[in-house]
Amino acid sequence: MLESTPYSKESVESGTPLVSVGIPTFNRPEGLRRTLEYITGQTYKNIEIIVSDNASTHPQVQSILNEFSGRDSRIRYFVQKTNIGMMANLQFVFEQSTGDFFMWASDDDRWHESFIANLVLALQESPDAILAFCDFRAINYDGSPAYGYPKHNIKHLRAFSNPNTTIRCVRYFFQDGVKGKASLIYGLFRRDMIQETNLVLLSETSGDYALDVLFIFRILQKDRAIIIDNLLYEAVVNNEKLYDKKYNKKSPRVKISKLFRFCKHSSGMLLFCILALIPVQLIYDNLPFEKFFKRLKRKEWNI
Repeated sequence: MLESTPYSKESVESGTPLVSVGIPTFNRPEGLRRTLEYITGQTYKNIEIIVSDNASTHPQVQSILNEFSGRDSRIRYFVQKTNIGMMANLQFVFEQSTGDFFMWASDDDRWHESFIANLVLALQESPDAILAFCDFRAINYDGSPAYGYPKHNIKHLRAFSNPNTTIRCVRYFFQDGVKGKASLIYGLFRRDMIQETNLVLLSETSGDYALDVLFIFRILQKDRAIIIDNLLYEAVVNNEKLYDKKYNKKSPRVKISKLFRFCKHSSGMLLFCILALIPVQLIYDNLPFEKFFKRLKRKEWNI
């Protein structure tokens, strides 16, 4: 069961910034209905909800969008004429948003009713943080605990709130993916701080594989995350990825393709890691990395 966490309603309502919630969806009517119920039921009311249907062929998707938008004026929805791909759809809902804060919401996950209220308050109280997130757990589509995942992820996420850019980026880079680092993409962002990081352009340079990890890694170079302790979010795993069916197949060709995409992604991660380390004068001056950077400047190593 998701946990409530105390927050000051008066503190949040004294200055209620608009929160934009972007929901990309494709051929998952049951999940879309559930997501819209969770998001429209949030205790924080000053939100706009942007849904982008990525050319779904399931007829119930359109009827659900009509149903919810007809009874909640905060919902705006768009229907793509052709499937533009997952990354372009994620970027599309972001570009349609107008709020001070922004979050993506998957069409199969679950949120406590105070999820947005608590994260808004966390960002208001931590002006140096670029995103807010909370403890969460991985579940199967039926709501049962997902095998092989931690019951709680809070102790792993706290590393990303470190005020030192190098420390939090290096910890993020080396942390095992099963501990939840990719799920920060479903946190609450300061919209103006992430608009320069375009998901489509990032995918063109580093590939789509694990792009959520690369995106958060890039964001954490700008500033830290603020993590609150309570369990307010459940991420569905092990479900069918309808947006990218060709990568669900197990043929050797697909496995080789995934390997190349991962290598391309890793190259981008290494580049970002080097960029995060270079500006740290303390490390450059006082630790053995000095020789490494001098050789790197002389281009003696081909990285």
